Amino acid sequence: MKKSILYILFALFSLSAAVSLTACKDDGVEISGANKSKTPKNVKLLEYGATSLTICWDFIRGATSYTVQLVDGEMNPVSEALCKTTDAIDYHEFTDLAADRIYYGRVRANFPYSSTSDWVYVTANEQPAMLMASVGILELDPKLTLNAATGSTLTYEWSYTDDAATDATRLYNIELFRDEACSELHVSWLADGKLASDKGIFTALAGYPVVRFTFSGLDPETTYYARVTNASFGNIMTPVVAGTTAKAGPKASQNNPAQAGDIVLAQDFAAFIHGGDIVRSAAGYNAVSGTEYRKTWEPATGENPQADGDRPVCNWTTEFNVFTGGTSAEYIESVGMKGWGLSGNTSTRPGYIKCGGGGGGSTGIAPVFRSDQRGAEPCHCRPLGRKAGKCTLRQRQRRKPAAGAAGLLR
Repeated sequence: MKKSILYILFALFSLSAAVSLTACKDDGVEISGANKSKTPKNVKLLEYGATSLTICWDFIRGATSYTVQLVDGEMNPVSEALCKTTDAIDYHEFTDLAADRIYYGRVRANFPYSSTSDWVYVTANEQPAMLMASVGILELDPKLTLNAATGSTLTYEWSYTDDAATDATRLYNIELFRDEACSELHVSWLADGKLASDKGIFTALAGYPVVRFTFSGLDPETTYYARVTNASFGNIMTPVVAGTTAKAGPKASQNNPAQAGDIVLAQDFAAFIHGGDIVRSAAGYNAVSGTEYRKTWEPATGENPQADGDRPVCNWTTEFNVFTGGTSAEYIESVGMKGWGLSGNTSTRPGYIKCGGGGGGSTGIAPVFRSDQRGAEPCHCRPLGRKAGKCTLRQRQRRKPAAGAAGLLR
């Protein structure tokens, strides 16, 4: 008799343990559908923290317990750790969550004889809400716009939320294509806002977040197509947005001697590809000192060219000093600066050159003119901050200009 009682108790305990272990699994076995419509009410995100999400609900009559889960985008359970069955409280806090992963939260009521209700989701706009620790309910509205275009650059700006600070710390795949169908990739960059310098990749001159990127070294008067994928927000893409580069800069006249109205000096910096874009507060890419890419003037192409670590994505503060730091005579000639001389704080930016800064000045020395003209007029630089230095342009040779000859520096 005692053995029978022990066997019965053991069987009851085993059944209870089995129910407890499988309560969080959605194995497709339906014991009873009698309580499917008796769902928990007011299922909500109660609060969130840096690595936590708390979901709450209201008790309903007849339920013996409640199961709350975090699931993935396919509405499948993520793990046993992200599933909780409770009969004592009407909320549960999930902790130790990844700060950049999207979850969906749901609750169901449990009844006697393994009967359950349907799942009820935390919702936003009558749809299951995307939940993220450190953000809460993630309401995404992917937008991509063309911010600026020059003869060799396109600057794009994008957003996913209404909080630029949130957007500025995410991981993006920034792609530029040569066709609207996005089948012919020109270049793409994997840009992680959290893995930059102290200011972050997506930070403006004034210190506030601006999520922009400048593609450099592009062909003039050419249409490209950009797309951004938010790798932190479930690889959600923005719409594809076209951008057309402007005309190339003017060319110096080949007349010798120069005629009235001729452009005798024209300098186009379209070949400059390195550095952040200080004018538009946009990220760009650079070449690490001491590497062969320091001597490379060809624009980067292909999928994530920074993967080798020598051409990292950079923020607007990053500069590429010309005439120093490992560049070569071949580099200077190839970027259109043959015959020029520079001294002081001079660096390249995408499609232009920056002179002065940090309290230091710089001097540009124009090439010797090929015919009987005077050198260009002094270069006037707009200060970019309190510590911006003075920029001047000197001439290698001064001669009496031909009547009507003009000097132009671009």
